[in-house]
Amino acid sequence: MKAIILAAGESKRLMPLTKDKPKCLLKIRDKSILKHQLNNLQANGISDIIIVTGYYADKIKNEAGNEIKYIHNPIYDKTNSLYSLWLAREELSDGFILLNSDIIFQSQVLQKLIDSNYSDAILVDFNKKLKNGEMNVKVNNKKVVEISKTLFAKEADGESVQILKLGKEGAKRFFEEVDLLILKGIVDVFPPYALNKLVKHYPVYAVDVWNSQWIEIDTLEDLKGARESLNRDYKRL
Repeated sequence: MKAIILAAGESKRLMPLTKDKPKCLLKIRDKSILKHQLNNLQANGISDIIIVTGYYADKIKNEAGNEIKYIHNPIYDKTNSLYSLWLAREELSDGFILLNSDIIFQSQVLQKLIDSNYSDAILVDFNKKLKNGEMNVKVNNKKVVEISKTLFAKEADGESVQILKLGKEGAKRFFEEVDLLILKGIVDVFPPYALNKLVKHYPVYAVDVWNSQWIEIDTLEDLKGARESLNRDYKRL
């Protein structure tokens, strides 16, 4: 299966650290966030990897190497990650695993998704203390029925880890939703915006990460927490 990492954005909330580099190149202990992701993908047998670049694309290529396929988003500063994903649609018709470039996670987190019996699924943390404004998820009978940053914490069942797996049929259905959004000029949204439309008529299942560790790095506080976590116990992530 292919994996795609969306890494085009400027990450303004992490300025000034991202003044001259994408946030996926910020280091967590001895490796960049991107290297952590690539290592975990490869540890799970995934070597067919696409990275969508934008901001400081050359630095990402230098970090990831020549064995990666790159797709460039030339209007990364005017679009969001849904558009970056849409640019890679022809590469993903047989199914794919989708990762944002700002997620640090244990290898076993990804393994849970790969080993699940569902062709179309997303990782969900059901044990995390939920907050408004996060990518919250509502689940019914193991199926995702809503995923959105506007879903109130009190109405949600868990938080999305924002690692998605879609099989061939799921990818086809998903990109039908994405195509409709792009045609309408809706390019400044995240992939879950399209996923939220898909789950209304096509089953996508929630896979529990249980007690496995993961951190989404959006802010300086997130970055500090991730670094402290790894310094306490390097094997945790």
